[in-house]
Amino acid sequence: MTIRRIPLFLLLVLVMTGLPALAELYTDWLWFQEVGHEQVFLKSLSASSLVTIVSGLIVFALLAGNALAALRGLRPRPFMIVTPQGPQAIAMDLRSIKRLGLTVIAVVAVLIAFYAGARWETWLYFLNGTPFGQRDPVLGHDIGFYVFTLPLLEQIHGLLYLVVLLMAAD
Repeated sequence: MTIRRIPLFLLLVLVMTGLPALAELYTDWLWFQEVGHEQVFLKSLSASSLVTIVSGLIVFALLAGNALAALRGLRPRPFMIVTPQGPQAIAMDLRSIKRLGLTVIAVVAVLIAFYAGARWETWLYFLNGTPFGQRDPVLGHDIGFYVFTLPLLEQIHGLLYLVVLLMAAD
């Protein structure tokens, strides 16, 4: 694939994935409007968007900060290769490495953000959870903790574990 066809390919992928998603969003809106629950649809849409954006920004900030700190200690080290014209020294361009690294980090952050945004219900359960009034006989927590709070803590733990693994891979 030539370099000129890459934007066209990306546009085609965006259209092929974006149109069905927009059609589904529109039909959901029409259905919620028909049954008179537009506020429920808007609440779920805003919660999903907010979780996606916030988690994407946090993941990008953590990964980019880690990568930039790692790149700060990187020094250009030319290495020799043998060509038919004789030995030549090649050095890596640090700006290109930084640009490529930040692009890869942005893509990874977007993917993680979409994953986290798909679990928006967990955040709403946590924010709107109420105590059950009964305590767990073993640990003494209210049962509402296991229904509303613990799933969110497990989700945050899993995301942070993934981010730490990615930071260690830098």
